Amino acid sequence: MKRHAISLALVLMVATPAVAAEPTDAPRPGPRPAPRMTLAQCLDAATAAHPDLADARLATRQQEAEADKASAALLPRLSVSASVQVWDDAATAELFAGGSGSATVPVAESDFDGWVLQQLGAFSSLGSEPMTLREQVTGDVTVQVVQPLTVGAIVQGGRAASALADAARAHERTAGQDRALAVATAYFNALQAETYLDIADAAVSQLEAHKATVDRFVEEHIMARNDVLKVEVELARARQTRIKAVSGVNLSRAALAVEIGRDSSAPVAPAPLASEGPAVAIDPEAPLNRPELDELEAQIRAAEHGASASWWQVAPTVALVGRYSHSEGQGRLAIKDSAFVGLTLEWDLWDWGQRYDAARSAELAAERAAKRGRQAERLLRLQVVDRREALDSAQQALGVAAVAVEQAEEALRIEEARLGEDVATATDVLDAQAAVTRARVDHANARYAALMAAESLRHALGLPVAGQGQ
Repeated sequence: MKRHAISLALVLMVATPAVAAEPTDAPRPGPRPAPRMTLAQCLDAATAAHPDLADARLATRQQEAEADKASAALLPRLSVSASVQVWDDAATAELFAGGSGSATVPVAESDFDGWVLQQLGAFSSLGSEPMTLREQVTGDVTVQVVQPLTVGAIVQGGRAASALADAARAHERTAGQDRALAVATAYFNALQAETYLDIADAAVSQLEAHKATVDRFVEEHIMARNDVLKVEVELARARQTRIKAVSGVNLSRAALAVEIGRDSSAPVAPAPLASEGPAVAIDPEAPLNRPELDELEAQIRAAEHGASASWWQVAPTVALVGRYSHSEGQGRLAIKDSAFVGLTLEWDLWDWGQRYDAARSAELAAERAAKRGRQAERLLRLQVVDRREALDSAQQALGVAAVAVEQAEEALRIEEARLGEDVATATDVLDAQAAVTRARVDHANARYAALMAAESLRHALGLPVAGQGQ
């Protein structure tokens, strides 16, 4: 559409009223200088520098990290916790305030009674010295290992995350193909703008030559001064058109720089194409190889695994737990080191159907994703049909436009010959020159429409742009 808008603007320029005419020998200012790059070089530059592609690569790495995180949930989890407390004072207690001689020891009637009396004797030997129950500074360290045993939800969640990573990689390829098409479009737009400038230069040169002929005829009293004025008006109009064409070249070069990831202040000029038509032939029976299909398929798999994970979350969660603890400053009666191994079970027996509804919702989302994927594939295949028809139409229009240029140039030759024989008028030649300019503009439009139609079809089929890999 942009190319057609430029073409229409140029045709309208031809019909724009003239203002002031510049001298015939005045230099023609050209576009601002810019380094020339081939289409392949522009594509390589965009791949390396365009922020959209950089963002797509980062998104892929992010999703791959999410997949690694989900897979790691299957492995044992080791945790360590520690704490230190400083109390206002130590906690003590006096077990035998009256001293060792103040307690009356009963007579042991059994072995157990003897053991108890022996222990009491040990305590009584402390006398009135207080026992420390907790020191002023206490601390503890705990090491725990947890291994999930019910891994259904974890496995399905990991598969969903892995599928999303596949989708991100496919989206990265899609972004690359979209960027390549955008660069090719800007590249052809810049070439088309230069073609318009060449056409405008040719029109100015033709009118200058025609003016010189008419001036000579006026001096020889073959034509009137009015004929010179008509030519001068058309020449001024052609020069205005050329000025606008120069501006169009500058703008298209700046746009090309932006499309490859550079600033518009560093414009890039396109290198001329090696051939008139598409650089690489397209197999009419080429299969559809769009990365969007891979992305859709991966998204469907992710939704299905996510639904399965939701159903697993309805079941109880069982884990194997091992723990070791060490404490300091808890007094004589505290156990400093302890450890255990056991099982834990967690199950919300009743949550008013929340987990069931969540699983059902995820299942319906997966079904919707599958249906959207099938419809998207139909649309992509329809796009191929549309672009095949567009290419066929553009190639036919290019052939017609080429014949029209030949006819218009021959008509101009005839009118110039008739003018020399004093059979045609200066206005006849002006009309023929305007017809040549219009035919050349139409041919330029048709040529670049055919080039872009070819690249659009390659994009629709999932093929690389013709300049990639060259």
